[in-house]
Amino acid sequence: MRFANRTFFMTALATAIALGHMAQAAEPTTISVVAAKADPLPVFAAPGDANPAGSVPVSGLPWAVKESRADFFRVNIAGRDVWVDSMMVRASQKVAARCAAIQGAQVAAELGASSERCR
Repeated sequence: MRFANRTFFMTALATAIALGHMAQAAEPTTISVVAAKADPLPVFAAPGDANPAGSVPVSGLPWAVKESRADFFRVNIAGRDVWVDSMMVRASQKVAARCAAIQGAQVAAELGASSERCR
C-alpha cells in the first residue's frame, strides 16, 4: 500500500509539473543597450577580438541587441552591425510575462518577470 501511495504521488507531481510547463509559453526577451561607459565607444568586428575595429559616437540609444556571444553584444549602429563589449555598456532586459490560470490561480509563466505581474 505504501508503494502504491508513493507511485500515485509521483505521478500526480509529474502531471502537475507538465501542466505548469504547458501553461508557460516562452515570450521573447528583449535586451537593449541603454548606456555606454565611454564616448566614443570602441566597436569590434567579431566577438572576442582583442583590438577594436574602430569606435562610434554614443547616440540614438537604446540599441537593440541582435545577438549575444562571448560577452559581446551585436548591435546595429548607423546602419552597420558591430560588436560591443558588454562590460563597456549597460543593458536593460525587458521580459513580458504571459499569464495562465491553473486551477483558478493566476501564475506568471516567466522567470524574471516580477515587474510584469499577472492582472
